[in-house]
Amino acid sequence: ISSPEFAKFLISISCMGLTIPFEAIYKFYQSSYSAARAAINDAWNYFLIERQLIAYNFCSPIFRLWLDEAVATGELDLPNYFNDYLTKESYSGNRWIGDAQRQIDPVKEINAAISRINAGLSTYSQECTQLTGENWDDTIQRLSNELKTKKDLGVWSPIASQADSITF
Repeated sequence: ISSPEFAKFLISISCMGLTIPFEAIYKFYQSSYSAARAAINDAWNYFLIERQLIAYNFCSPIFRLWLDEAVATGELDLPNYFNDYLTKESYSGNRWIGDAQRQIDPVKEINAAISRINAGLSTYSQECTQLTGENWDDTIQRLSNELKTKKDLGVWSPIASQADSITF
C-alpha cells in the first residue's frame, strides 16, 4: 500500500471514529449535490455539538468568573449581583453564537428558512443566526437604519421597495 493510500485509509478510519463524513474532512466530493449536502450537514452537526460543549464548559465559566471579579472590584456596578441568585443569573446568562454554516445553494437555504418561518417552525431570530451567525435584533436595527438613510438620500433599492410593502 502506498503512502497516500495509507494516509487516506487513516483519515477515513479516524472520521468513522469521530462520526464525521470522510468527504467533509478530505474536502473531496464525488457524489451528487444531495449526498454532498448530507455529508456537510453531518459534519456540521458534529462541529456544532463540539462548539456548544466548548461554549458551555469553557467560555461560560470564564465569563462568569470575569463578571464576578468585575463586580467585586467595582469595575461594574450591578445592584444585588451577589445578594440575589436570580439577579446574578440574569446578568451572567449568555448565548455563544459562532460562525454560520456555509451554504451550498444560498437561494435554497433562504427559501427553506422562509418556509420554516411561515410554517411556524422557526423564528426570524433563529433563522438569522443559523444563516448568518448574526444576532437578529442587531441585524434588523442595522437594516432599518440603512433603509432610512437610503430613503432620506433618495436612493432607490429593491430591498427598500419590498420592505416598504411588507405589512405585519
